[in-house]
Amino acid sequence: MLTKYDKYRLIYSPRTSMSKMREREEKLFSDLGIGFEPGIIEIMKKHLKERLGVIDKITFISIIKRHLDKWHPELANREEILIKLLSRLFDQIDLNSNGDLEWSEFMNYIVDNSFKKNFQKASNSLQQYAICKNNNFAVIN
Repeated sequence: MLTKYDKYRLIYSPRTSMSKMREREEKLFSDLGIGFEPGIIEIMKKHLKERLGVIDKITFISIIKRHLDKWHPELANREEILIKLLSRLFDQIDLNSNGDLEWSEFMNYIVDNSFKKNFQKASNSLQQYAICKNNNFAVIN
């Protein structure tokens, strides 16, 4: 029998679980893009040069995966998640969707990603001001 408070209980549906899973995946994906340090960029440059300027998805995943050993080591199914996210990252970087990654596409992603990261830092550090009654400005926290 239902009590009058039963209608206020939280309901955890498959949709709620899926939403939380997607949220977690988005966080992991954004962490993955941030992980491109100058060392990884140089490694990609070397591999692209060796392969005449083109890398397919499987090669990309293999190369990047080897150099992300510090990326979320606590994850239970880390390997599976990493491969899935690297596949998604490859699709995002491959601008012309031809299944091959070129140096220009890779650098385009790096520049765009660093611009977004720097813009986000700058916008987070902006302070908001308000005009007070005496026509002076005050910082809003």
